[in-house]
Amino acid sequence: MQQYNSLDELCLPSSCVTIGVFDGLHLGHQTVIRSTVTMARSLGLPSVLITFHPHPAVALGKIDRPQTLLENEEKTCLIQQMGIDHLVTMKFDQALANTPAEDFVSYLIKQLHMQHLITGEDFSLGKNREGNQATLKQLGEQNLFSLTQVPEVDNQGKRISSTTIRDMIRKGDIHQANKLLGRAYHFSGSVIDGEHRGRKIGFPTANLLPHPDRLVPRFGVYATLLSWQGRNYPAITNVGSRPTFNTDLENITIETYILDFTDTLYGQPIDLHFFDFIRPEIKFPNPDLLKQQIQTDIQTAREIVSHAKDKTNLFTGSTDPLP
Repeated sequence: MQQYNSLDELCLPSSCVTIGVFDGLHLGHQTVIRSTVTMARSLGLPSVLITFHPHPAVALGKIDRPQTLLENEEKTCLIQQMGIDHLVTMKFDQALANTPAEDFVSYLIKQLHMQHLITGEDFSLGKNREGNQATLKQLGEQNLFSLTQVPEVDNQGKRISSTTIRDMIRKGDIHQANKLLGRAYHFSGSVIDGEHRGRKIGFPTANLLPHPDRLVPRFGVYATLLSWQGRNYPAITNVGSRPTFNTDLENITIETYILDFTDTLYGQPIDLHFFDFIRPEIKFPNPDLLKQQIQTDIQTAREIVSHAKDKTNLFTGSTDPLP
């Protein structure tokens, strides 16, 4: 897959195009993207996905932080796995927001010689979202490109949206959020050195520091799967401020105890996949009571991950069997 930061960098004799923020790459987004790849291949055309950064709501001052479901690198990787040929990440600013739909379509025709445009049902583009389906159909007739509207993927009669998924994650409903994402909600990064609190009570942890723009799940303990060097390890993860030991409740940490694991991961890149919520974060009167609860959490996590063994592909994109 070729990547570009502007449409000016890409010139094609013909193309099949899809456009969107695709901020969560959930099942609805995946359906649109895969439909684009399938259509492009059937027509013998290169597929082009146009997306935007920063998130339009941030660029227009509607929100301060996007609370992203994916890092840009993760988003790019997933798009590549779906078979897109060309990815264009355009800078979203006020100038782009004020571009009339007709002018933007003319730009696509000039640079990409777009023959087919594929969108979701709620898609629109251009200033004041004037480029709705009716307008795009008219522009297609004028500019000789065809338009395909991909039916919505719904969740019990409701449209799947990144907003809905964010609400689920904030509430700790990771299991349901994963169903709508089509994969496990996850964090990637290098393990950082912590305060070794877990090691002192017999449960050494691998710690991640979340990006300030990344959506952090509800504080609590989760059944997780840690991926390292191509292998998957069942784990339990605490998201929160460690109230048993800390007075600074603003310092958010993601601490993972890997089951049946003895290696040291400091500085190592890992992926952490969230399966299900086990319990809220609790302040224990003393470390011994915390240790007892962790043992219970471990047993719960083993049962959850064991039942998910046949869904490893869904959650991690890996065929590596769980230990």
